[in-house]
Amino acid sequence: MKKCSGCGKYFDDKYDVCPSCGQICPVVNVVDLTKVKRYHFNFMHNKKIWITVAAVIAVAVMAVICIAVHRKPDEAEIIRAEDEDMVKMPDLSGLTYDEAYSLCRMQLLYVEIKGIIYDTQKAPGVIAAQSAEAGSDIAAGSVIYVNMSGIKEIEKGYVPDVMYMSLDDAKQVLSESGLQIDVRYEFSDSVAKGYVTSQMPAAKDKCKDGDKVTITVSGEDK
Repeated sequence: MKKCSGCGKYFDDKYDVCPSCGQICPVVNVVDLTKVKRYHFNFMHNKKIWITVAAVIAVAVMAVICIAVHRKPDEAEIIRAEDEDMVKMPDLSGLTYDEAYSLCRMQLLYVEIKGIIYDTQKAPGVIAAQSAEAGSDIAAGSVIYVNMSGIKEIEKGYVPDVMYMSLDDAKQVLSESGLQIDVRYEFSDSVAKGYVTSQMPAAKDKCKDGDKVTITVSGEDK
């Protein structure tokens, strides 16, 4: 289809002169709207496009949920909770840190690791003690300090496990194992200040006298 720029009427492509006004005048090709509609229809019914859009939305929603779950209560939330709410302290004994964190977060409590206890009744790496008694009333927003269960053993030729030890205890254990110590500091929101948050090489890795073990301690960068 063409459109006459003189009279504005439409006529067939086969004519060079407008049949309505009879004048030779410039003509403009008209966009074929059927093609536009067909493209729009195909886009709306393209499953791959909609699957991709749905996947992107799902990932974004999951990211927002993860951030919300792992975010600590801010100061305003804690003050408001302490003024208004008392909650029952859950029993954290035997749980991993992640399990305890999730359980406490549901009640606006949060957890910090503060050392280890050599408890032969519990597997290493789970909570052996907590600062607030299970079942007691506690203000929402409180910090619960926990001790992790560990095994006190020094095996010659292997790096000892100093995770969650105080800095002084970790130094003593590594020194008794004939190892050199490199200490670094890094802020942690899960381990109390002055306690080991990571070590390299890891516990049980093979070593020899004089090898260096780097430990990271919760605290300000130094």
